[in-house]
Amino acid sequence: MNHSTVGLCLTCILATALSGCSREPEGESSPVADKPATTVSAKSPEGDAAFKRMVSGVSASKDNSSVELKFELQARPQIGQPLPIEIALLAKVNAESMQLIYVSPEALVLQPIKVPAQYHNVQAGNIYHHQVSVTPRNSGVYYLSAIVMLDNRETGSLTRTFAIPVLIGAPADAPAAPGTDPAH
Repeated sequence: MNHSTVGLCLTCILATALSGCSREPEGESSPVADKPATTVSAKSPEGDAAFKRMVSGVSASKDNSSVELKFELQARPQIGQPLPIEIALLAKVNAESMQLIYVSPEALVLQPIKVPAQYHNVQAGNIYHHQVSVTPRNSGVYYLSAIVMLDNRETGSLTRTFAIPVLIGAPADAPAAPGTDPAH
């Protein structure tokens, strides 16, 4: 089993374990971002354009009927440099609350966040924005996990886990085409 498969499996196990944990807001030491969380209607021109240019988070679940996560890297990933990542959550169901928790491998140091990714009175069709920042330590491909928890008295709790791939370092050189001189 390769490292990315193991990482995705561990993330799913973690999400399952966390789904039974308390969803009370965390204290001052909670990891949170600099940019305030915002909400915009998916039907607005601003919401639609921004959401369309973003990349979809990878999920082991094919069911995207409750929430969809998209992201946009705000800079090219570089070792030792903070990398802001813009997150957008499109709620597809109403919920009393929605919470977003991040889990990162050692190679992506999660930076402290100032604004919690917690939303109340979540409305279907709205896009909820958040920003997280990681600092890459090593070259390679790593995944930042985003665990989204929706709570509703009528339907209960729902947890979805998304992987946000981050490629650090230069991609490997492409092999030379047959019949070409690689020295040129």
